Amino acid sequence: MKNAKLLLTLTAITLSCLLVLSGVLSPNVTAATAQLPEFNLADSADPARGSAYPESSARVISAAQAPAGADGNVIELFGTEGAGVLMDYSAYDISCYGIRSITVKVYIPGDVKALNLTVDNGETHVGRYSAAGYEKNKWSEFSFYDEGINFVSGHDMPDLANEKGRLAQFSLNFTRSVPAVPEGSEPPAPEPIYIDSISIVLKEGIAGDPSLTYKGSDTIDQTAEKPLELKEFEAYDAFEERELAVTQRWDGASGIDDKGYAIEGGPYTLVLEAENSFGNKAEKRITVIVRPRDNEAPVIAASTDVIYVRTGTYGSMNISATDNEDDVKVVNMWSKGALDDKGRLLPGEHELKLHSADDTGNVAEHVIKVIVADSPEHDPEQLPVTRDESKINFGLPVWAVILIIAAALILCAAIFVIIVRSKKKVETRSTSAEE
Repeated sequence: MKNAKLLLTLTAITLSCLLVLSGVLSPNVTAATAQLPEFNLADSADPARGSAYPESSARVISAAQAPAGADGNVIELFGTEGAGVLMDYSAYDISCYGIRSITVKVYIPGDVKALNLTVDNGETHVGRYSAAGYEKNKWSEFSFYDEGINFVSGHDMPDLANEKGRLAQFSLNFTRSVPAVPEGSEPPAPEPIYIDSISIVLKEGIAGDPSLTYKGSDTIDQTAEKPLELKEFEAYDAFEERELAVTQRWDGASGIDDKGYAIEGGPYTLVLEAENSFGNKAEKRITVIVRPRDNEAPVIAASTDVIYVRTGTYGSMNISATDNEDDVKVVNMWSKGALDDKGRLLPGEHELKLHSADDTGNVAEHVIKVIVADSPEHDPEQLPVTRDESKINFGLPVWAVILIIAAALILCAAIFVIIVRSKKKVETRSTSAEE
């Protein structure tokens, strides 16, 4: 018989579910009270091991040996500065996301200051109760609820879970007030602490399947030797009120190599999956078709090789590129000494290299000679070479120019309104004076 007692209370819907416990103790199966074996100590030989007070001791006694009001067996704890006991419920597959509350029935002597719920061998305090306000030397119940009630800030019921979201090991620890003792005197023997029961109440309702959303088409059609063009995805569980991790697997042959690049062929089937702590799953199946490698480079939309500009012009440019397969961008690379520390062009002859690459690695480059002078030989507005004004823009971007013009118009309108109102006030005063 194990050395800890768990009273598991499930919300009743029908009496026929009285003792039905599924493999995960999921609220999918609603039932009345069900009794699990007594006292699930992690180590019956050393119950305090793994608690915040590993040097303390504990033993299991009968209700007759405990203070009046106990029921069944009782854990008796001893310790000078405090006492603790490590519990383990891993064997019962109880989802922490389905737990409404954990209640501990305790008999505390007068020197106990607090009850702490801890994990990680007593190092992480997850829940805490102050014993102040509770009548000492009497049986009392201390409850820890979901949504962080009576939990330490930043912690909640799932912090008691293992990697699968199931209730695992946690320790109950009692902190004592240590009285001052004259030198050479022995401290008084501490009174024992008693634990009569641990009750777990599951949430009402049904834990259904999680939802999985994929923000793309059911079919991916792309070329080989580049990363898989997978769109964004996310999974959420309404009952557990949390986002879930999404895993990926191939149903059959893999459509990517060790580097994550698409392999020519298919169709392949990629499966996105999400699982909640009750074992319920959601999935999304995506068909992947991979065409031969793309060998066509992007096309940079710049048709000029020489540009003349005035000194101090900002070196920002808006040049685009297109590609037969991918969305591409253009990277501007100025020659050394072309720009000052504010990004403005300095006098002289400079080189601007335009670089664009697609996802397969095909590269396009175009070099423009930029001649900068205080009074350039050619008016920048009358360049001797053809250029696409919509693709190459120096100085402020178009939206900034529009914003400045709009602000100027608003300012002028405001000044006009002020002048008109002032004129009307003057006319009104003149009329009053004549009357």
